[in-house]
Amino acid sequence: CCQPNNQHDEASEAARFNAELLRTVAKLDRELGNCDHTKCTSSGNDCCAPDEVGEEKTCADGFKVVRANAPCWSYKEGAYTCCQPSNKQHEESEAERFNAEL
Repeated sequence: CCQPNNQHDEASEAARFNAELLRTVAKLDRELGNCDHTKCTSSGNDCCAPDEVGEEKTCADGFKVVRANAPCWSYKEGAYTCCQPSNKQHEESEAERFNAEL
């Protein structure tokens, strides 16, 4: 409504970045089958923790970090999801296959 154009543009850009990130991690969740991006506990609980800014990728309830090797927000990398502890080698190979499809 009453925001100057640049504030509205920034909000629109943030919403676009957030939507892209959610699509990426939700797709990874579906591909791996035992993951849940709602378990992300990095700053903002948004499954975006770029190495470039030193943000740690973390998960709740004993879930383990699986990197998406995909961009998040305006960073080249940092997207991740959280997976139940299980066969780590299987999770890594599935994540690699997912990344090849991006």
